[in-house]
Amino acid sequence: MQEVNVVGPMWQQVYSQEEKKAPKAQCVARSCRSLSQNRSSLSSNSSSRNYSLNIGNEKTSFYLRTELKEELKIFNAFETRQKPTCVVNEMILKEKQKRELNLINEKSESELGKTKNQLEFELLMQGSSQGAQRISQEENAGGNSVFSESLSFEIVKRLFSAELLKTEMEIGYCAGSKKTDYSVRIGQKKYGVSVTRAFNFLSYKSQSGPEVNTTMSPKVLRMLLNKKLSGIISSTENVYEEDGWEKQFLHCFVPSMEIANSLKSEYRKMKSQFKSNTILLVTVASESRSIFMEVAKDHESATV
Repeated sequence: MQEVNVVGPMWQQVYSQEEKKAPKAQCVARSCRSLSQNRSSLSSNSSSRNYSLNIGNEKTSFYLRTELKEELKIFNAFETRQKPTCVVNEMILKEKQKRELNLINEKSESELGKTKNQLEFELLMQGSSQGAQRISQEENAGGNSVFSESLSFEIVKRLFSAELLKTEMEIGYCAGSKKTDYSVRIGQKKYGVSVTRAFNFLSYKSQSGPEVNTTMSPKVLRMLLNKKLSGIISSTENVYEEDGWEKQFLHCFVPSMEIANSLKSEYRKMKSQFKSNTILLVTVASESRSIFMEVAKDHESATV
C-alpha cells in the first residue's frame, strides 16, 4: 500500500496556538499561499498521493478526506471567474460513530422508536454548524432531500469556511425559474449551491447495510448532469440581483468511488455551455445510507 501523507486542508489547516489567535482571514491567506507555492511540485509528481483531512471538531461525526491535487482544482476555480471544474472528496465516519451506527442497524425500527434513517441522520449531524441545523429545520421546495442539503452545507462550510446566507425558500427569482438549494459567502464572494444524489435506487434498496456495491450507466449520469446543470443556468439567470452569486456549486452525493469517477468522466465530456461557471463537488458517502434513502416517513417525528 502506498504511503499517504495527511496535510491540513485548504481552508482549515491546523495551526499552532499562536496562529489560532490570528484572524481567520490571515490563516486562510497563509493556507492559500502555501498551496500556491506547492502547486507546481504536486502537479509534476503524479505518483504522490497527498491528502488533506478535515477532522471538524471533537463533536463532529465524520472526516472529510480530499486528495490535495483535487483541492488545488478548487483553488484554481476560485481564482478564475470562468473556470468549471470537478472535485471529489470522501465522507468517512469516525470510529465511535461507526460503532453507534452498527448498533442502530442491528435493531429493528420498532425497538428503536424512530426510523433508522432518522437516527443515522442525527448521528451524522452531531457537532454540526448552526447553518446545517437551520437547513434541516426549514421548509424546502419539496422532495426527500433535507438530509442531503443539510449535510451539504456542513461539508461546504468545513471545506471553505462558508457562511450560510439564504435557504432555498428565501432566495428570490423571476417567475418560473429553477431553484438553487442555498447560498453562501466564501471570503468576500457569494455562491449558490445546488444539491443532488447519484445512485441506483433499486440496487441500493436491496442492500441491508450501509455499504453498497452499485454502478450507474454513463447515459444515466449524463442525463443527471444535463438536468442539474441546466437548472443551475436557469437559476443563475433568473435569481434576483440582491440574491445573486459569483458562481455555483453542484454538490453531488454518491455511494461509491466508482460512481464518483464515472460522474467525473462524464462531466469532462460535457459541452462548455452546460458546465458554464459551475464547480462540481462530488462527495463519496459510502457509509451513510440515509442520504440516499430518505423518505417522508423519516420526518414524522424527526429531531436533530
